[in-house]
Amino acid sequence: MRETAKDRAGGAQDAIRHAVLRLAARKPLHKISVTEICREAPVHRSTFYKYYGSPYDVMGEIQRLLVAHTAESVMHSLQAGANMHDALCNALKYVRENQETVRLLLKLGDYSLFQEVKDQLPDFHSVLLASLPAAMPQAEKQACASFVQFGALHLLLEWVETGCSTSPEEEVALLFSVLGRTLRP
Repeated sequence: MRETAKDRAGGAQDAIRHAVLRLAARKPLHKISVTEICREAPVHRSTFYKYYGSPYDVMGEIQRLLVAHTAESVMHSLQAGANMHDALCNALKYVRENQETVRLLLKLGDYSLFQEVKDQLPDFHSVLLASLPAAMPQAEKQACASFVQFGALHLLLEWVETGCSTSPEEEVALLFSVLGRTLRP
């Protein structure tokens, strides 16, 4: 079977992303040059610039892909009839498999990961809003849903930073325990 231009493009982008991850594991992103990435990938400089403008663009795409896959996993499970516990356990298994990448993203020290989660999970926010009591004022519902979504994300990021020291099932149980206490009237 012949390789298509799309196959080659995907292969080049994968090679670039993997090269950036390998390099970022050894030194800060701001010290990684396009020349180093091209040597590590290996791809020609023009190929790099065909898809990306800088190493930060590559890391941004890595982040978008990771969050998108995790979000799709949660939403697909929920749409297929899984309960929230099982949907989150499946997503955390994926996060645990990719914990080194998540740690590298956290090292960037900005809040783009939080924004990416918010952008990728708008339906999750709606699910949270719908699960709150109908009599609750709308402003309180919005605040509660945001607190749950981002508080849960922060707990999960702490889990990753500790090397995913507990199982996904244990982490989800802790998360539900904390959220249950938070949402009690």
